[in-house]
Order: sequence, then structure tokens, then C-alpha cells
Amino acid sequence: MYKILIVCHNSKIRNTIEQYIRGKHRAIMSADNCHQAETILNTLKIDFFVIVSTKSHNNTDIVGRIRKSCLYRFTPIALLSYYDSLFNELEDMKLVFRIKIPFSEKSLSAVNEFINHDISVSQSASPAKTFLILNSSSDFMRIRVDTILFFESSGHGCVIYTSDGEYSLPFTLKEISLHIENTPLYRCHRSYIVNTENIQKIDKTISSSWELHFFGCDKTALVSRGNKKILSEILEKTPEYV
Repeated sequence: MYKILIVCHNSKIRNTIEQYIRGKHRAIMSADNCHQAETILNTLKIDFFVIVSTKSHNNTDIVGRIRKSCLYRFTPIALLSYYDSLFNELEDMKLVFRIKIPFSEKSLSAVNEFINHDISVSQSASPAKTFLILNSSSDFMRIRVDTILFFESSGHGCVIYTSDGEYSLPFTLKEISLHIENTPLYRCHRSYIVNTENIQKIDKTISSSWELHFFGCDKTALVSRGNKKILSEILEKTPEYV
């Protein structure tokens, strides 16, 4: 079931949106404010956000918090507001669709089109290829595979290096290894899992290990001696390396 969360203080506006975007295989939830929204996020995985923000109830803060979460970093958001100034604050934020209100048939249709498009993409893509799903008794995370550069072991968890930053995760490499089948992720070292499609170059001058460099990242990963051959075979099958 595709889950949509509407965050809006005005019940009349909220009901108007809900009536318009209602459809098959969709579960629509609502929250009056950011606090209620975060309570819902702690219990359910949301697939699309509709956030209405005004000067009296500025909900743009929750957009920033959503984007700082590994789980929701790439979840689409439709931001509806009366004020251009609120849109300008989020101009460079990815997957935030800015829609001016008061409502019109065109603006409500735009929200529905964004949702329909995201549902279509979700259904057509291979989940294993597109997203890495990490699930344990205490944590659940859904991470876009193409944004992952590599994982590095760290204490009782790991650090993930992505195309837009690094983050600590409460999962060990052993736990992550259980979920990387049918993805371009490969555990090339006891301390590293790498995305073979995001490798920029390989430094082979180190005698015992190779050093991997990635697009847009100063950090590097290592390939152990025993995994060099397997990694070479993987890269030979990747079009960028042929």
C-alpha cells in the first residue's frame, strides 16, 4: 500500500487535498502539525509527503528534517504555500515540488500527477536494484542504491558514504551483506562494502590491497588481496568499464 502523509493545520484545505488524491492502493494519513507528523513517521514508512505551509503555520522545518533522514532523503514532497518566500528557502532541495495556492484544478492535478508518477516508477523499478532495505528489530532504513558510494565498518555499526554526505548507521557490514544480492554492492574487504557502479578509479600501487576512489568523495576504500580478481570480473561486466 502506497502511503501518503498530508501535513496541514487547516482541516478544510486538508480535506480538499485528500478528496482529490484519493485512489486505489493508497493510504492517506494526515497531521495537523510537525509534531504529529513526526509521530507518524516513527511508526509508518511514508512514500509521499504533501505539506501545506503558511506564515501562521510554517511547516518548512519538517522538510529539512525529512531530507536529513537516510530513510526519507529521496522521498518526494509536494510543498503547497501562498508565499514565494517559503519556496525560495527550499529552491535547491531535491524532489520538492513547489505548488502555489489558493487551489485550482491545475494545482491539485499537479499534486496527483506527482503521486501517480512516483507510484509508476516504484512499480516499474526492481526494488532490489533501486533500494537497499535494511531491517532489524530496532531499525528500518530504505536507501537509494545509486546514491551509495561505500560502507565502512565502524564500532558496532558502520558509516555510509553517499553522493551527498556521510552518515553513521546502526547496522554492521555483516548485517548489510545479507541484503546486497542482486545489487551492484560488493563486500571487497572485511571493513568495506562498495558500490561497483560508483568507482571512479583504482590505485593498484599498494602491494597488498587496492585503493578505490569514488565520484565526488575524498574518502577511499580498500580491496583485500583475495577479492581483487572478483572485483575485476565485476567491473569488466559493467558498461562504464568496458
